[in-house]
Amino acid sequence: MAQLAVKALEIEDTWKDIVRINKSLRHDIHGRFVRRGTPCALRKGRDGPCKWVVVHSRESPDAVSQMDLNVRLALDVREGEICEFSLETLSWIRSHWFPWWASDPIYRLPAQLGLLSAAIGTVLAVLGIVVGLVPLFKRQ
Repeated sequence: MAQLAVKALEIEDTWKDIVRINKSLRHDIHGRFVRRGTPCALRKGRDGPCKWVVVHSRESPDAVSQMDLNVRLALDVREGEICEFSLETLSWIRSHWFPWWASDPIYRLPAQLGLLSAAIGTVLAVLGIVVGLVPLFKRQ
């Protein structure tokens, strides 16, 4: 857990669920280094609110976490507040589920359409197999 001051994020990074933390402070709950661009669960305190974010770096070495308004609202923090935060790297499955819940519709909509089309494709494939097998069983 790292104690970080909360600051606003640059305008070009807003609505992308990005959190910027200095490289020296980017360690997960197991003490492992978190690489830039890694989807993580950012939690306020030990049992506080949690938000899935993508971790990026900041040049400044101070103990600051830059986050946009969506992340601040989800974690119930205000700009200038100093809080304890913990990072947990998302599992492979959860990191692929991450775009479904992204704030930015540019990421969210393709993920939702992709999953929807995969579900429809699976249903139609099963239906095609059933329709193809029906004539084989009618001959007997």
